Amino acid sequence: GHIYNNMAGVYIEMKKPDIALAYLAKARKEHTAVGDDRGMCATHISLGLGWLLKDKTAIAKNHLDTAISMAIKMDMQEDLADAYRNYALVYAKLGMLDSVTKYLKKETDIRDTLFSGEKTKVIADMQTKYDTEKKDLEIAKQNAELVATNNEKKSQRILIFALIGLVIFIAVLSYFVYSRKRLKEKARLDEEIAHQRALRSKAVIEAEEIERRRIDMDL
Repeated sequence: GHIYNNMAGVYIEMKKPDIALAYLAKARKEHTAVGDDRGMCATHISLGLGWLLKDKTAIAKNHLDTAISMAIKMDMQEDLADAYRNYALVYAKLGMLDSVTKYLKKETDIRDTLFSGEKTKVIADMQTKYDTEKKDLEIAKQNAELVATNNEKKSQRILIFALIGLVIFIAVLSYFVYSRKRLKEKARLDEEIAHQRALRSKAVIEAEEIERRRIDMDL
């Protein structure tokens, strides 16, 4: 049904109402078969234009009346604005300028409302997008700060472990140096003790030898 409506629109633009009305008859049949009230509303709007091109203002007005009633019932503001615009064309054909002005104003009011609502929606979407991006930026910033903090803590831990390792190394090295020094001192002391013992032993032996010689002389 929507394809037939689109084809009819092309022929209405080309000022070929008979072909357009033939397509609209098919569209109307399709919409009725599937219960497509929205599509049917659009078809009545196009039928209004098609019959207007054939100067059948009464028939055109009947179709537009039906379209307006359906659009109001289903709150289809865009279709209602289109119907009011075509209604203005009907009255223009009839030379009723006051009615033309009236329905053009109705169309303009609806489109202004739709534009305002769309603008509000766009602004709301932009605000939502901004808030989302701002939140994402804050999260990214927090994550970056967390990573930086973790890296700093990790660096601090590495530095602490390195210092502890250095202290342990110095302690072990100091103990090793001290131990070697003690071993050297002990070896030197043992050598001195041995030397003193050797001297005492030699002195004893020499004393005994002198005593023995003295005894031999006395004899």
